[in-house]
Amino acid sequence: MNRPIITAVVILLLSSLLIASNEFGSEYVEIVSNSSNHLSSSDFMLEKVGDFFDGNAYDVAIQGSLAYVADGGAGLEIINVSIPSNPVEIGEYYDVKSIATSSWAIGVYVSGDFAYIANAESGLLVIDISNPYNPIKVSEYDDGGSAQDVYVSGDYAYVADASHGLEVINITNPRNPTEVGQYVGGGAAYAIHVSGTYAYIGDGNAGLEVIDVSDPTNPSEIGVFNNNSLVRGVSSSGDYVYIADQLNGLKVIDVSDPANPTAVGEYIDGGGAWDVCISGNKAYVVGGANDLAVLDISNPNNPVEVASFTDGGSTWGVDVSGNYAYVADRNHGLEVIGLWSQPNLLKIGEHHNCGHVQDLCVSDDFAYLSLHYHDYERVNVSDPERITFADDYLDLEGGGDLTVIGSNAYAVYGIDGLKVKSIFDPSNPVLVGQYDDGDSALGLDVMGDYAYVAYGLDGFKVIDISDHTNYTMTDEYNDDDWLGAVYVSGGYAYITGTTNVGGDNWIGQLTIVNVTNPYNITRMSKYSYGGYFDCVYVLGQYAYLACRTSGLVVLDISNPMNPIPMGSYSDYPGQAVNVYVEGDFAYVAYWDGGLKIIDISDPINPTLFVEYYDGGYARSVSVLGDYILVADGDQGLEVFVVVPYTETESTTTTTTTIITTTDTHTISGEGVPLFMIGTISIVAIVFVFTLVIYRRRGN
Repeated sequence: MNRPIITAVVILLLSSLLIASNEFGSEYVEIVSNSSNHLSSSDFMLEKVGDFFDGNAYDVAIQGSLAYVADGGAGLEIINVSIPSNPVEIGEYYDVKSIATSSWAIGVYVSGDFAYIANAESGLLVIDISNPYNPIKVSEYDDGGSAQDVYVSGDYAYVADASHGLEVINITNPRNPTEVGQYVGGGAAYAIHVSGTYAYIGDGNAGLEVIDVSDPTNPSEIGVFNNNSLVRGVSSSGDYVYIADQLNGLKVIDVSDPANPTAVGEYIDGGGAWDVCISGNKAYVVGGANDLAVLDISNPNNPVEVASFTDGGSTWGVDVSGNYAYVADRNHGLEVIGLWSQPNLLKIGEHHNCGHVQDLCVSDDFAYLSLHYHDYERVNVSDPERITFADDYLDLEGGGDLTVIGSNAYAVYGIDGLKVKSIFDPSNPVLVGQYDDGDSALGLDVMGDYAYVAYGLDGFKVIDISDHTNYTMTDEYNDDDWLGAVYVSGGYAYITGTTNVGGDNWIGQLTIVNVTNPYNITRMSKYSYGGYFDCVYVLGQYAYLACRTSGLVVLDISNPMNPIPMGSYSDYPGQAVNVYVEGDFAYVAYWDGGLKIIDISDPINPTLFVEYYDGGYARSVSVLGDYILVADGDQGLEVFVVVPYTETESTTTTTTTIITTTDTHTISGEGVPLFMIGTISIVAIVFVFTLVIYRRRGN
């Protein structure tokens, strides 16, 4: 187990590259950073965080903290999305004529103090939204067509007017819109996007039409792309136009030569597409088999899906702002979808020379590693820029459970029982006390003047260690269970173990013992579970158990006489053998599944947050501020960092390259912040590192 002992704040300000070295060799550290966002389907996620339903949402435009929704017969809805999880309508406008003529608000574009509505058979509506609580129609323009979409650029509104094609409306005076030009193609204009002097029309089954609008009074076609398309949505970025094809999904069209638009890429998810929005190097597509698909278009020739979301809706429109996609869904209204880069768990340091690490604890300037063959090894963490590894120095005839408090190291290992050494002078540790009654000691916790020791089949014992010359047992508990790990909290000892139920069959047990009076300990309860408990960590009213067969198990122990099962997280591969808890997360070491970080904010439903597995055998885990240390039977000591949720368009990618003269360290990673730990110097521009020193308690 780990408990906070001391907190130190280290502020590092480095303006140039550092070159570090230690006794294992010299290392050259190269930091390369760029602003590209490299995401894959495994590190990007979508989450619906809020919605607002009041009609048939067809289109949406975002301006600031307000969403303007073309809501069919309900007209224009203005929704405050400053709190994405709780969208609230603050204003609306609907046209009585729309109801009478079966016309609907289908498209919306917001520019300045006005919203421009493509209102089907009612044409173009201009709404004054300077007071969003009271939107007012100031004008309209209708030439008998059916306005499907609208785009505003400069002094003109470009309207996709179905069979009437493209209409160019002068809106210099929004209260008096005037048509100045028109182009009618071979299909029905459903979508419009303007970039520079070109208008790109989604002209239904006539495909994509490229229109020169350098003279708004005389729009003229200069290029067409059509390959059995039914274009419903259009967006552009640079030399590429992205069309949402109702029949064929997303198509990417190269328009570097406007007279010869050419398809260079496509994305088909088994359905069509109704709208597309481009933001950075992502395309957000709605209307296909997925209600929303996010595509990486870094290479326009090969759009790659990185995430998708569906909840059975009928999505027609999408806009993106910041970390959210706003989706117009005819079944569900306005949906707010969070766009998250998932956290990456990155191994940024490792040390192999320490042998098979079984356990670890941290106190003051040192991390202590319990080794299977080589006793204990000391890791100096006093200088975060250069962490040095010492040789084993605690002569305890094999590595076992270890706790360091102040200048004393408390260790148990097998028939040697409990040993306490003074490490006041680390170069000359001195045995100051020992308790050995011939039984095999396995698990340890220390509180004040008492050591709490699990002895396997020989039970649980409380040892008075106040007098180093004469350790004495004050009381013991034994019910023939095999007892392993110990955690003491609030006057109770929580002891993991197993019970034989016949032959080779065992079940896991958590025994809770009242140790308020060390001379009269009493069992409060025993919780049985169909698995093998290796470790227990107690925080607040919950006990978190590492179970070899069932992963992480959570118990409510607010009443120690009646522990209540809450939830569990089980995932193959891996046998959970150790757990550390901090805040809303449990850090679980899996014997053959690596490190898994479990979100326990809802104890009834623990969920996987992030994981890392490299084929080793994780035995123990501890946390030092922002860093996670894992004792691995094969890999030695490993150091990890979590790169957290980040904004989708502002993610910084950092590549760290290590060239070393030895093979004792391997540190590399993409997306690593500008620092490294382990035996490598920490490199940062400005880095505030809060180092929380813990001590290891229990197994």
